Amino acid sequence: MVSNELSEIFFALKNYYDKKLILHEKSARISLFSRNHLCYNTFMTLLNQVVSVYKDITIDNVISLNIYEIPSFCSTLFVFKNGILTSWLSLKFSSIKNSGLGVFSSRNFKKNKFITCYLGEVNEILQMMSILSRRLTANP
Repeated sequence: MVSNELSEIFFALKNYYDKKLILHEKSARISLFSRNHLCYNTFMTLLNQVVSVYKDITIDNVISLNIYEIPSFCSTLFVFKNGILTSWLSLKFSSIKNSGLGVFSSRNFKKNKFITCYLGEVNEILQMMSILSRRLTANP
């Protein structure tokens, strides 16, 4: 995988946490840290830089209380690193009729570039169901 600003931030966070942690626990801790700290300019020792990852929402004309029903709704993910702010991805309505919301690149990505990752919260019930499902279906 070719490194970029977001991958460097992600791997610095991943390396920060104890290697003995189970993957889902490590992901949950990274997610919590990201939600609480990375939306502000944060100094990361491993990168020796100030970084942030946040989203910006724009709406031209409010016509509904549900923002996901407003055609002009756009939420953009921004990455700040090396003093440079880069728009990364945008969640907005597709120009294809009746297709709804979609995620679109806000910049050019080359083959094998790190685009994004999803970090969720640990849900013990879903985790147990997932383990049980793998055992029942004999998946590795």
